[in-house]
Amino acid sequence: MPQLDRLPGTPEFRIKLPKDGAEARGHLLTEFGGNGTYKFLLREGSVVTAEAWPGLGDHARRFRKELRANGTLVDVSTGPGLPKDAPPRWTVTRDIECNSSSAAAALVYGYDASGPESWRTVEGHPLADYLSTGWRAPRKAWLVRGSNVSGHNLVRRLWLEEGFVSLAGAHLPPLEEADPTKSALRRFVEEGYEGAASYNQKQGLVDELHAFLTQIRVGDTVATIGDGRLHVGQITGEAVQSASPDGLSNLRRTVAWQAASHAYEELPEEVQQKLSVQHDVVDLTGVLDALDGLTGRTEPVDPTVAGGTGDHPAA
Repeated sequence: MPQLDRLPGTPEFRIKLPKDGAEARGHLLTEFGGNGTYKFLLREGSVVTAEAWPGLGDHARRFRKELRANGTLVDVSTGPGLPKDAPPRWTVTRDIECNSSSAAAALVYGYDASGPESWRTVEGHPLADYLSTGWRAPRKAWLVRGSNVSGHNLVRRLWLEEGFVSLAGAHLPPLEEADPTKSALRRFVEEGYEGAASYNQKQGLVDELHAFLTQIRVGDTVATIGDGRLHVGQITGEAVQSASPDGLSNLRRTVAWQAASHAYEELPEEVQQKLSVQHDVVDLTGVLDALDGLTGRTEPVDPTVAGGTGDHPAA
């Protein structure tokens, strides 16, 4: 059997099954599966559910049946330490090469599941953090806050006049990748913000940096609040990293801002609710139609704001 190489820079991932806490383990492989995603190795000794649920696809059902027939999946003995109502489980007797992490998750759960979200590191981080951005809606909407960046109102001072939005990113090293994975950003934040931010603050910063650098795209709608008014524009440029004079806007994206703004108290209630989320970068795609109504934009919006398994290889 040929040597199956683990994808460099990725750890072991786990799935804990409900009720009895049985565990499956595995890792990403360097080889691509038939659908253009990284293959996944389900490790010997893993435990999977024996029940195939109605939502399980035909291919996954056949795969489980083949593995059962050739002795790769065998019954877990119900010893005296297990509860009487413990669900039936199978043990993996040798490593199983799966076409993707989602195929491996379906094998473990007995129903179709997203591998990038199901498989987790021992610290609880999802496999998705180690992959580049997957499929997304053609146009999304975002809130980026800038009216109080270390006490400075960048919306009034810079954004509207010079045509951009920004994040501080003052403690980040030079980013060599245009589309960094969340795991890479987490490492940069841990190193650059050590002692300067709490654990929760660093987690939030990783999410915001990942959204700003990889999720936001040219053509997306962007909104911000300044002096009690909503300003809406369109992203026109890729993320650029450069030192700013005060270190408050080192990561920037150019924006074509609309001349008209909108009083906060006159906004639709659904928009106000989304704007109340206290993060510096917030996905507003759920109210994109309402934002289009405010700006008079009539381009149809794809109603699907998320899709696929996200099993896309990193750049």
